[in-house]
Amino acid sequence: MQVLDGHGAFAGRRVLIAGASSGLGKAAARAFAAAGARLALGARRGDAIAALAEKLDGDHIWQAADLSDAGEAKRWAGDAIAALGGVDVLVVTLSAGRPSSEETDFRASFETDLMAPLRLLDLCRDGLAASRGAAVFCSSRTAHGYTPQTAAYGAAKAGLEYAVRCAAADLVRHGVRVNALAPGSTLFEDGFWARCETERPDLWKRTIAALPAGRLGTAEDLVPPLLFLCSDAARWITGQTLLADGGQTLAPFVSFDRPEQRS
Repeated sequence: MQVLDGHGAFAGRRVLIAGASSGLGKAAARAFAAAGARLALGARRGDAIAALAEKLDGDHIWQAADLSDAGEAKRWAGDAIAALGGVDVLVVTLSAGRPSSEETDFRASFETDLMAPLRLLDLCRDGLAASRGAAVFCSSRTAHGYTPQTAAYGAAKAGLEYAVRCAAADLVRHGVRVNALAPGSTLFEDGFWARCETERPDLWKRTIAALPAGRLGTAEDLVPPLLFLCSDAARWITGQTLLADGGQTLAPFVSFDRPEQRS
């Protein structure tokens, strides 16, 4: 029986990570590199992914690109696959992170959180079929319940999860698996909650008090299930969304400060 044993588990695997400059994408890059993978990193902030690539074990490539743009996504994916000689794993952690329900936020969220992952999957489709590989998209627990002021974000993530099921059904006959990981509120070194602890202590305290586990998630909580979904140990799993939220969906929502209503 083959199991995921961490170090060396992805030796020689060619992994494309879209959104590698921060958060889960950055944590995933570190973990895949430590497990022996060869990486192609993409994100808007070229300085951030360049600094990350320099610190990783192994020889990896990176390219600055706005991957919500169809043209830049095509260029990045094509260059990455050519440089690596193929693709075994596609990980997409992109998000516009728009908090409100304005039309502009819906458009940005759907373009970045929904359309961008699907475009990248289409661009990597032949390569993944050739390697019988896997794609994993980052969704959110927000797609599984109500959270104030997240209409655009939550709707885009819910759409992404449905699209995952459709893509999985289309690609399973080609040996390609497509899944999603849905984290709960997570503390990343460069993320919203890291700032919130000092900038919005009341919200921080309310959130921690409401969480069943009594704490936020961390990269260490999310990377193992992400690697699992990308690994051969999950070879019989496709079209699924794995909630990794420490039970947060079981708790009542935490009220954010409401913005002033427009007249």
